[in-house]
Amino acid sequence: MNNIEIDSDTVLAAAEADTLSGDIRDALLTHLRAIRVPWAMLSEEEQAEHIAAISNTAEHAVRRIVGLVAGGGMPAVIGTISKFTVKNDIKVEFLVSSLVANICALAEHGKASAVLVLSSAADFIGEHAPAKPDPNQPDLPMQEGKAA
Repeated sequence: MNNIEIDSDTVLAAAEADTLSGDIRDALLTHLRAIRVPWAMLSEEEQAEHIAAISNTAEHAVRRIVGLVAGGGMPAVIGTISKFTVKNDIKVEFLVSSLVANICALAEHGKASAVLVLSSAADFIGEHAPAKPDPNQPDLPMQEGKAA
């Protein structure tokens, strides 16, 4: 059913750490502004397609950006802690997708020490500028020498 796609790689290519929330907002607003009819006039299916597209973009953006921020410019892999045990030390099993980028990053890193980074999303709430709605009625073109 999801026929609508946003290229979030392109939209978020210029994302910066201190403006992430604004960059995500702008990516989503780009999609919303492309809807040419009022929301109420869209069929339930069309609304569901737009909701799914925006949700997928938001999830993709968050995953990419968390990797960007947490990695701090260093190679990073995103995965799931599937199990950990506590004895004298803590042993962690970390599952990642078998993507070429993950395989390369892990192979290059090898068995060397690694850092598990924990951060707060509040550190990345910002924007380049506030979003402004379009006026209900655009300004009328001015006639020569007189206001319209």
